[in-house]
Amino acid sequence: MKRLLSNGYFPAELPPPFHTKTYAHFLTANTPAAPFALSNDREPNYISRPVSYNLARAGTLRRQLDIPNPINFFMLASVIEAMWPALTAKWYSKPGQALSKPKKTTSGQAKRAYEWAGSFSDIPEHRARIRAGMRYGLQTDIKGFYPSIYTHSIPWALHGKEKSQEKIGWAKLRGNKIDRLLQIGQLKQTKGIPIGPDTSFLVAEMLLTKLDRQIVGEVGSRYFRYLDDFEFAFATFNEAEKGLSRFQEILGQFELIANEAKTCIFELPAPLDGSWPREIRNMALTGSTKMALQKTLLVDLFNRSVELRLECPDQGIIVYAVRKTAGFIVAQNNWRLYQQLLFQWAQAEPAVLPVVLDILSTYRDAGYLIDLDGLSELLHMTIQLHALRGHTSEVAWALWGHLLFDLPLQTSASTTVRRIDNSIVALLALDARARKLVAKTASIDVWKKHMSPDSLVGEQWLLAYEGRVKKWVPPLSTKEYVRTAPGFGVLANGNVSFYDSTCASTYRPKSMELLRMRLKLISEEADEY
Repeated sequence: MKRLLSNGYFPAELPPPFHTKTYAHFLTANTPAAPFALSNDREPNYISRPVSYNLARAGTLRRQLDIPNPINFFMLASVIEAMWPALTAKWYSKPGQALSKPKKTTSGQAKRAYEWAGSFSDIPEHRARIRAGMRYGLQTDIKGFYPSIYTHSIPWALHGKEKSQEKIGWAKLRGNKIDRLLQIGQLKQTKGIPIGPDTSFLVAEMLLTKLDRQIVGEVGSRYFRYLDDFEFAFATFNEAEKGLSRFQEILGQFELIANEAKTCIFELPAPLDGSWPREIRNMALTGSTKMALQKTLLVDLFNRSVELRLECPDQGIIVYAVRKTAGFIVAQNNWRLYQQLLFQWAQAEPAVLPVVLDILSTYRDAGYLIDLDGLSELLHMTIQLHALRGHTSEVAWALWGHLLFDLPLQTSASTTVRRIDNSIVALLALDARARKLVAKTASIDVWKKHMSPDSLVGEQWLLAYEGRVKKWVPPLSTKEYVRTAPGFGVLANGNVSFYDSTCASTYRPKSMELLRMRLKLISEEADEY
């Protein structure tokens, strides 16, 4: 349970200061009372709304993530964690078509509480397996999967539609518990589940596993899936059409529909993976000992990644290319050029900014000089371009860049940020304000309006709680509301925090550990001469 609360609650895509470690420690070390505790006799009615976070994905795609209220999340996590032994033994174990079958993590290095049993790297092998001897392939996915899940369909999948609709009390069937707890965590809405928490991943796989069982029985077993992406193989075109039709009918039973834009039947044989990953993967890079060659190869990689992005704008080509460069030490003579390329990559695709910041901070720790003027301009342009579009993830990561490198915000960027009514952006900006990277005299009225008990169950619960716990924003009235609020008072009195204001000075990206070790080795070798 502790790992689900600490590693499975907040979305992985948030900037590093956001965490749930103290939340997990406190609630597992103490026996929680109401409103955290569930009663078998009384249906829970703690109704709240999640914090939203507009995420920039690889390419030009976007996705809305949600952060449920901590009281609602604890209730749902408690039910699902209690179900895990039965789920893994009887539910997720069959029929075996899913690469994304949930697996509980045990390693301290794992980012999440639950992860896939398989991985994306397994896809070519599974394609080869199902396509052997077949003439036609079918690729499809479920349109807007998480936002389109009907919460009532969860008990339908687990217990059957008729049984789940019997009036036998809310606590008799675990599927009905999940249904109810999902609803009250999103203003009683029955359409959609939050994207981001591991609980949603587990719930989605409950439903998808039920689909698997029906598909194997009615369409056949020559398919595999990863989450809601399905790939089939058939002997004839006619069989492929019939298979698609039956697949769509099965989805309809759970009020889901196939995504026509991503559905296609194609002739086999066909490539087992995309052409651009192979091309980027096979492009050579060299270490810091061959400076002239490294310079040429870096420019070649940049040029080709930008060209491929124009051909495939919805693919994560830039992120893939930037991550590739982190596998090599850049020579000091090429360091200026490399930074300029990183800045251009980040401008071209905002989703790459978190990786760029991790790379820069790792080199900075190794003694490389950062082009702070160039970085400051990149962060400023990112804020100005994306703030008015409601792109909260780009603004949030730009603010994290200011905190990480101790860069003051330009006045115009500061003004723009203070108009964004979002908890993630607000807390990062308030942290910057506390560090004097934003003028203390700057107005924070747009955030102060949330400093009331009502906001603790609203979309800005994170700001309403953390803004007062950190004493960054005064309450609307003279009365202190957090420590007397149901649930939140327990958390506050237990010193629970969801934002680490010391993170900027202690942050060491785990994803760059190999790069860090290589830089350290080179530094030690240089010291010997």
